[in-house]
Amino acid sequence: MSSQPAPSQQANRIQPPTSWWAVLALAAALAVLFLLAGFALINAPAAWRAMQAAAVSLSAQFYPASGDRASFTVRPSAPLVQSGEPFSLYWEYQPNTAGSFSVQFPCREGIAVYLPNTLGVYTPAPCGKAIALSSNRSSVRLIVVSEGSAPYRDIPFTISFTPNGSEEPVAQGSAIVTVASRTGAPIAAPSERPTPPSTTASPQQPAGRRVAPRPQRQEQRGVAQTQRFALPTSQSNTSPSRGKPNLVVYPLAVGYIDADTNAFVATTSPLSPSQRVAVRFQVKNEGGTTTPQWRFAAVLPTVPPAIFRSPLQQPLAPGDRIEFTLAFDKVRSGTSSVSVRINVDPDNKVRETNEGDNLATLSLPIQQ
Repeated sequence: MSSQPAPSQQANRIQPPTSWWAVLALAAALAVLFLLAGFALINAPAAWRAMQAAAVSLSAQFYPASGDRASFTVRPSAPLVQSGEPFSLYWEYQPNTAGSFSVQFPCREGIAVYLPNTLGVYTPAPCGKAIALSSNRSSVRLIVVSEGSAPYRDIPFTISFTPNGSEEPVAQGSAIVTVASRTGAPIAAPSERPTPPSTTASPQQPAGRRVAPRPQRQEQRGVAQTQRFALPTSQSNTSPSRGKPNLVVYPLAVGYIDADTNAFVATTSPLSPSQRVAVRFQVKNEGGTTTPQWRFAAVLPTVPPAIFRSPLQQPLAPGDRIEFTLAFDKVRSGTSSVSVRINVDPDNKVRETNEGDNLATLSLPIQQ
């Protein structure tokens, strides 16, 4: 009698080889998945590839105009003046440099301004252009005559300083004067000679003219203070170009960000591609009026190349400046130097006196 194999041995003998096919199928499926994943990475959209771009950081330090050497303040003798009556503009300019001053005001319909000539007689002053004043002055006497239906008119006056030996002003200050209009009265040239400013005595009246007693205007002055408003200088199409802002960019230094202190270190030595390189530059408003919000763009020598667009920056008053430190990694190697190009107001949103001083280039030496 022959012996029969155990049941477990029979099961092993009759089991089909399907497990090998399953292993092969799983391996093939994984190979296909890896292939598809590689294909997806190669053909990934720009948003995915941007994740591999260089990291950029920006820091800024604001310096107001008062922190610079020059300061310019202008104030009228009174916040409200009467049409046809003389008043004074006073100003203070620092540093005390030899030079000359000029006054200018925009053209306004129904507004005439008179300045005293060398004989002390008030004569019409041209609008929309700088009128030279004598050197080392700190005030000017003038008359504004206003007509029209508006009871009060605002007019800005700008005082400019030009140092000796220069043809262009280097500093400006301005003030807005509110004029109580002479409703319905024609504009006539005043013949009054200027008198020294006084807070007690009323201005002299020209000889031969009968002037009616002037009523008290206490209530009108109160209304003027509550209804006063500023007319933007941009309404005047004849204002000179130097009444616009002007953003100017200046290169300051190149270097790197210290890994331990996170501080900028300026250097002229070649930089390692493994360092976080950085550039420092300054943007200053050298124009005569405050800028709107603005931005800058920077072309960075990274791998891959990138264009950095800054967030909107704060408005800059005349003389205000901001020092920026722009840092980035993954700098391009294989060359002795790379360049960072700065473009202030790349979209031309700011109307400036000079659009040609918005570009700057900073070169960084790179180790090979």
